[in-house]
Amino acid sequence: VSYSVQKDEYLNGEQKDPHEFFMDLIQSICIENTLPNSIQAPYNHTTFEHFKNTYFQNNPENLYEPITLFTMKTKMYSCQHSNIEYEGHTMYELSINTNSETIEDLLNSSLTAKDNQKDESARCPVCNIVCSYSTDQTLVKSPKYLQILLKRYSYNQNTYQASKINQQIKSGKYDKNSNSIYIKVKDTSYKLLSTVFHKGPLPTQGHYLSIINHNGQYYQMNDHDVQKVNEISNTSSIIKSGDSYILLYQKC
Repeated sequence: VSYSVQKDEYLNGEQKDPHEFFMDLIQSICIENTLPNSIQAPYNHTTFEHFKNTYFQNNPENLYEPITLFTMKTKMYSCQHSNIEYEGHTMYELSINTNSETIEDLLNSSLTAKDNQKDESARCPVCNIVCSYSTDQTLVKSPKYLQILLKRYSYNQNTYQASKINQQIKSGKYDKNSNSIYIKVKDTSYKLLSTVFHKGPLPTQGHYLSIINHNGQYYQMNDHDVQKVNEISNTSSIIKSGDSYILLYQKC
């Protein structure tokens, strides 16, 4: 339990997103355990090992290493220069698109993204000229525990309101022998441990419930009410849902 998290924010009766609470908790634990000689991470890194060593100087390795997914972005500028940026994700955010119906497809597409942000501009770190660029993203290192946030809400700049994306997304494939749900990220298999669902039309309205896998059995958690999930198929609502929001997987 962390003592530095601002607990008053969670006691005023207002809704707080589960991923926001999780990130607040992780950050507060990090503050309490951070090394006194932490350093500012440089913008560019010569190697992944260099980046990772710097990353864990600022984030306690025993806490972050099992939950951090590392990616590499190669930015290619219109001035013909390029540079590499590494990034660590404790919760990997996935945008929903109509071309993909599964977490597996969304995730693998995101981790092999090519030529993104062609219309974006930035200052080239080599020649210092502002120019357009494209980005290739690849997976560098997968974590033991993979945490995914599905971006189910879009924000309208004109109306200043958020709306929910109700597209059904499959959380994996059900294996009857192990009574578990699996995805494959590149060549690595992951088992679904838990899903948080948000029932409601807006991020400020509705109700959260979850399913967890405990000792090979899935349970549905609805406040104090806990029920076994006895019948599962690849069309079950715990797998194919328009309300799935946060998903936690464990490497097999």
